[in-house]
Amino acid sequence: MSTSNNQFMQGAKTALCDWWQQSHQKWLDEQKQKNEAQRQTLKYQSALQLQTELAEIFSNMSAPANLQQIRFTSDLVIKENSSDKNNIYRYRWKKKGEEKIAQVILNGIKNNLNATIMEHNSRLWNTASTLPYPDNQALIERYPFTANGFRITGLFDSPLDVELVIQT
Repeated sequence: MSTSNNQFMQGAKTALCDWWQQSHQKWLDEQKQKNEAQRQTLKYQSALQLQTELAEIFSNMSAPANLQQIRFTSDLVIKENSSDKNNIYRYRWKKKGEEKIAQVILNGIKNNLNATIMEHNSRLWNTASTLPYPDNQALIERYPFTANGFRITGLFDSPLDVELVIQT
């Protein structure tokens, strides 16, 4: 009788351990999914903020050759790419036509856009330095990407638009 009790207890222990491991693995998987969903939500919220800052910067300048003038935030379309790291963002900027833009021209546009971004960064910090606290802090917090700096690392042609790759 003792042997059958031991076998029963061992079977119950094994079943309980198996159940706990499955339950724990399910919980770990759910936590991983929640964390990934939170990461994607935060990245999308950051992409929206950067989109707003980009639109404000680019709407105050003449559009580069072959690209449509940015007037609204929605003129820059967020390109979802979940495989990108948190500090890489992609946007689409509509072209005026369907003509291919040479990469050498796109590189020149990229350099000019980065110079404009740097000017806005300097202007933001210069303005903030003239304001009293907490107004200066509020200004910087309103433009977190401009304040912390970002740059366009790639500009690529496609049939209807160009893709901006931005690193923060």
